[in-house]
Amino acid sequence: MYSNEATAAPRSDDRDEIVVVGASAAGLYTAATLARGGRKVRVLESKPDFEPASRTLIVTDHFRNQLGASANASILNEIRRFELFTDGRSAQIALSKPDLIIERARLIPALAREARHAGTKLCFDRRFLKLSPNSRGLHLEVESGGRREELHAARVVGADGATSRVARTAGWPPIETVPLMQAIIRLPKEFRFDTDTVLVHRQGRAVVVEPAHEWPEGYVESFAGVPDDFTRPSQGEAEARTSLA
Repeated sequence: MYSNEATAAPRSDDRDEIVVVGASAAGLYTAATLARGGRKVRVLESKPDFEPASRTLIVTDHFRNQLGASANASILNEIRRFELFTDGRSAQIALSKPDLIIERARLIPALAREARHAGTKLCFDRRFLKLSPNSRGLHLEVESGGRREELHAARVVGADGATSRVARTAGWPPIETVPLMQAIIRLPKEFRFDTDTVLVHRQGRAVVVEPAHEWPEGYVESFAGVPDDFTRPSQGEAEARTSLA
């Protein structure tokens, strides 16, 4: 959050407004929380509509307690145990509370509904350009439909991702990021979800994760773009295998 406490003017409707840049999960959750606390909140989203891309995440059970109804709307699966096999050794990790597989495309609309219900104003097609302090608090410049607009706020929350423009404008150093790729694959009907385990081993500099049981027919072929010369790696030996059922 960025504020200009030293030069903030006495409160008025627009001067006391909190602007959240980015209709991300973090931004919408923050907006709803602030609005429920009686603050005037506006969310600026650069996209013209509200269709978040599909993306799954794994989170702890605390997520359910923290977000309530919005969390329940986004949960796809529960992970209650991990089985790891590597170099002929095995380990089982039982979770006292399940980890949750959630769908971002379900979570964000649910959080948006909560934010609107709490009184948050959602503004689309508003691309944040820069901010600076002034006698009224903070001055923001945004672009919408090719036109520039000026806004004033008491505080600004940057929820616009790892490469946040708000953070850069405020002079904060960039954070390190790593590339991430997710793919939707077609699993064969023989795939056993209740007994799935994984092998972890090294091949040169790479860490390879693969199913510990024999790969069912069609499993590898279900990945889009598999090279023609791809061959299944050997499965190795495991000390023990316990059913997850």
